[in-house]
Amino acid sequence: IGLVFIKFADKHDYYAYSQLIGYVALTSAIQSALVNTTALTLLPKRIGEDRVRLTNAFFSLQLFLSVVLAIAGGVFLWAIPASISMSAIGVPLAFSMVLMVLATWLREFLRNIQFINLRADFCLWQDVAYALILVPCIGVLVLKEMVLAEHMLLAISAAGILSVLP
Repeated sequence: IGLVFIKFADKHDYYAYSQLIGYVALTSAIQSALVNTTALTLLPKRIGEDRVRLTNAFFSLQLFLSVVLAIAGGVFLWAIPASISMSAIGVPLAFSMVLMVLATWLREFLRNIQFINLRADFCLWQDVAYALILVPCIGVLVLKEMVLAEHMLLAISAAGILSVLP
């Protein structure tokens, strides 16, 4: 993705993408610390309805946290310039970043649950589906000369969400 930006986008879009992907990575670390690692520790010990109930509780927690962090980050990035050297981020780019945080958290949580359920094969298929969705999306952006940060974030988000659908 970085190479696509370097070859087909201007510096501003690559800079915006790099900054926003950093925020997404930060929120992913928070998810890992507060939700996924704890789930990996507690869920394998549970069975039956107890496991289902606890899995649902972890899903609710991760959904709440992802929405709060995504919206807070989006509002902050829209209302305040991302840095001294960057102009204010527009609503479409902030919205794309919000959607990417939500999609990333959903994808990672569901991958984590598949590992807990000893279904690494599902994780592999989700990753294959992710790549098979994302690569053509990037190709379309390149062919239509629309390699912009918000478009790339939307493509990554769409691939993340679609790849985890049953």
